Amino acid sequence: MNILQTHASLGARAMELLTAASGMSVSELCRMGFDVVAAKQLARLAEVYFAPTKSTRKQAQAQESARRNGHTLNTLELIERHVKRLRKKSDAWRLRLSLCQRDPDIYALRQHAKQEVERLNGPEKPAEARTEAHVSNPSSRLDRTIHLTGPEHKIAAIVDRADEYAKEHSITRAEALLALFGTGGGTRVTPALIISLGDAQAVADGDDVVLSLTNGSRMSGKDFVQAALTAHGLAMLVDPVRGPVNLYRTSRFASAKQRTMASLENPVCAWPGCGKGADSCQINHNMAWKHGGQTNIDNLSTACSFHNGINDDNRAGPHLDRRNGQIRRIPRAGPPELNDHPTARGGAMRII
Repeated sequence: MNILQTHASLGARAMELLTAASGMSVSELCRMGFDVVAAKQLARLAEVYFAPTKSTRKQAQAQESARRNGHTLNTLELIERHVKRLRKKSDAWRLRLSLCQRDPDIYALRQHAKQEVERLNGPEKPAEARTEAHVSNPSSRLDRTIHLTGPEHKIAAIVDRADEYAKEHSITRAEALLALFGTGGGTRVTPALIISLGDAQAVADGDDVVLSLTNGSRMSGKDFVQAALTAHGLAMLVDPVRGPVNLYRTSRFASAKQRTMASLENPVCAWPGCGKGADSCQINHNMAWKHGGQTNIDNLSTACSFHNGINDDNRAGPHLDRRNGQIRRIPRAGPPELNDHPTARGGAMRII
């Protein structure tokens, strides 16, 4: 018998392996030579089939059936995945026994397990329709993905309208959805776009550049030229060392003007690794208001609600502060850190 035949033979003797592993911890199994994944599987299944239970008769019958039919660790894992789908825990051993009594053909076993779970659970009422939207924000591309979940008929209506629009204009469904959403009614939010004089000249010369917006996204120079821009724009003067100029003492809360300036400097949360758009961020006092920090633009930074919450106002732990004209995270030890998110790199102080 060669090593493959030996391995195949042992695979069909899963119940013997579990008998030997019964009562052993994961660390003990690892010391015997099993890797942690295999050790966890053995310990988990041994607990199921050999730990004390109220269904001792069904447990013993399941052990014997699995041993007689040559079930493997994989088929026993499949059984446990379906056991987890049962509504009543009292049905667990009934299902295990039923499946252990069958041949270990994994495809036939999966189909039978599905049928048994449906039978034991009884008629299932349709779940209430969810309404959810999740948006991805990959740092390596200029696209985003939105996953939209809603009532079935509404989603179907959206898809039907998109398909109709796509056919009318000879475009794809995705292009149709973007066109329909992009021209939807209601209030339009206009994020500020950050562009240096050098990039502006590059766009004028026909070169493509990547620009940052205060909603946390980016756009190419080509898209900027083709965009339907609003009738007004925003401009801010910045000093390469001091940062944004035009400083005021106002109140604890940043004015609309200061918020705009802070957002143009940091179009996303200033905390390293965060891509939350500045339009959805809070305005953080680098030197906390309670410690005498003023509501002046050189003391303000954009921070999402989470990072604003963990920012250490006492400045003993990690906190945001301005160093060499730019907002950086000051760790407990080590050098100050800039947010290297692609949109952050397009902030006003990063492109001058």
